Amino acid sequence: DWQAGEQLANKSDPWVEGVKLVLKQFAGILKNHGIEEIKTVGEMFNPELHEAVGEEEVEG
Repeated sequence: DWQAGEQLANKSDPWVEGVKLVLKQFAGILKNHGIEEIKTVGEMFNPELHEAVGEEEVEG
């Protein structure tokens, strides 16, 4: 998860800053190759874009 490190975002530790820089560069490389994150939070499930990894039963 790319956002897992957001908890560390406000720390000024040189190691954390280095990791954030590497992630930013890696995301740029992926984008240059046409690979981008698919925004799905809050959207309806679309089987053409999304892959179900689980199922949850609800009443109603």
